[in-house]
Amino acid sequence: MKKTECFTDEEVKKLAEEIVEKYQELFSGIDLSKIHFIRIKNKKNRNIIELKNISFPYNLDINYAFYFLTYNKKWMMLNEEQKKIAVMNGLYGI
Repeated sequence: MKKTECFTDEEVKKLAEEIVEKYQELFSGIDLSKIHFIRIKNKKNRNIIELKNISFPYNLDINYAFYFLTYNKKWMMLNEEQKKIAVMNGLYGI
């Protein structure tokens, strides 16, 4: 089985910061420091973005409440506006 290749996704994190700042009335309850943005490079998924809740007991050792996963192959097919919409949609799930 192939090892999953991933990295911290600064692009998506920056988009999320911009969206939360611009639409404070919609996303005021979101603490971005509790979300780890990760880009998955070599796995296929039918979704572009997937949220994973980090629950007990794992959240005792990890400073995050969510993994915000982005699947690279589909992400790279989006234009800038579609990327913003995808990130906003993901933030609604939190």
